Amino acid sequence: MLRDPIGVSNLALATWLESFDPEKVRRALHWDRYEFAYPPIIVQYLHDRFGVAQAAGLHRIETPTNLWYFFVGVPSVMLLALAPFIAVVALAACPVDVRRNMVFIALLATCITGATAFGATGVVPRYLHAVAWLTVIPLTVIGTRLARSIRRD
Repeated sequence: MLRDPIGVSNLALATWLESFDPEKVRRALHWDRYEFAYPPIIVQYLHDRFGVAQAAGLHRIETPTNLWYFFVGVPSVMLLALAPFIAVVALAACPVDVRRNMVFIALLATCITGATAFGATGVVPRYLHAVAWLTVIPLTVIGTRLARSIRRD
């Protein structure tokens, strides 16, 4: 990072931008469900060390919601990646007396999203779950502001 900070920043930006590619997000969701084949050396290790005869699909849990609902979440991953920007927009829409709180939410969302982009090698949806509430609160502020402006008209 000290040698090439621009290169590291560009890599983080490219990683963050992958959050908006539906195919990459869908592939990442499959990885989050453990839908990948373990390398043969890992399968052998699990067999020798723990007596696991079949390691393929070891952690895979299939429930009705997991099979369908999980993959409907592709747009939500994209929304969560936008959490810092949503918080900044909400900062302009919120009342003056709560702006300090919205600044804190924007900074926290930026830190978490930034850490995800800088620390991951691709899209990792489970890392973005931490910003869910940091997205819902600003969206509520924006929605309230829009509803009030529509009601006045």
